[in-house]
Amino acid sequence: MKISRVEVCRIPVNRRGAWLFVVIHTDNGLTGIGEASQGGHGDRASSILESLGAALEGAELPTVEAFHARYYAADEGRPYHTAVSAIEHALWDIRGKSLDAPVCSLLGGRVRDGLRV
Repeated sequence: MKISRVEVCRIPVNRRGAWLFVVIHTDNGLTGIGEASQGGHGDRASSILESLGAALEGAELPTVEAFHARYYAADEGRPYHTAVSAIEHALWDIRGKSLDAPVCSLLGGRVRDGLRV
């Protein structure tokens, strides 16, 4: 399975910022969504997502572990880590969809029935 397109989506929320998502599209029609919203650094995280996305397009879909090993950098700062995390979320989403399994089952199973919002 190859990555056909990486899309960065900004959704304006209020004067303080926007929600930031990455959508990874594969050549077999699966998509994965990851979230990269974090206060104050949305433009920087968006730019990093665009760069990482460009590097991934056309490549074989990596495992989350392989992506992390290649792109994690301890000293890059919060916007970079937020962008890397969003791509990892999207990769997990695709992996779960490809196996027809919820991501929680890939990570060891459900631990809660709900979350307070």
